[in-house]
Amino acid sequence: WIKRIYADRGYRGNFIEAAKHDFGVDVEITHSNYSGQFVPAKKRWVVERTFAWLENFRRLCRNYEETTDSANEMLMVAAVVITLRKLTSVNNSF
Repeated sequence: WIKRIYADRGYRGNFIEAAKHDFGVDVEITHSNYSGQFVPAKKRWVVERTFAWLENFRRLCRNYEETTDSANEMLMVAAVVITLRKLTSVNNSF
């Protein structure tokens, strides 16, 4: 269900062709246009913001889990908590 991956310049080369060939996924490399001011790269700020939110959870800031299944479940729990916090803060503003 993933159709496009946004990556930085570290993922050039064989990664792009392998992702397209093996998984049918387009890879778009974002380039930095630094001009002395902060300008968020296309779509990258969404990923960075999400990682920052997830690092607020103790069990996600380090690799405490023994299996990938339990790590995935902790990620899902964190996503539910983040979503519930957003919903309750919106409802409390009325």
